[in-house]
Amino acid sequence: MAQQEQRMMAAPYFSIDYQDQVNLIPLTDGETVPDADALEAEIPAPFKLISEVTHIDTNNALIRASLQLQAKQLKARAERRAQQDDASRP
Repeated sequence: MAQQEQRMMAAPYFSIDYQDQVNLIPLTDGETVPDADALEAEIPAPFKLISEVTHIDTNNALIRASLQLQAKQLKARAERRAQQDDASRP
């Protein structure tokens, strides 16, 4: 999964729309940040499910928007062709 796609999927869960205080604890010398697989293994199942549903919803919205644009373009093309046919009739 691309990094940008991961960020987009995480945005609804980790965005803060207002100022807030956050307490952070720095890593000690021996601690490391877990890799992506270890981190993902710690994510509760409901969050994973919501993430997948959001991904499906987003894809469906993109597909619907694309189909609406194509329908609009086809309608405009059909109207132009009808006008051309009317103009060419004696």
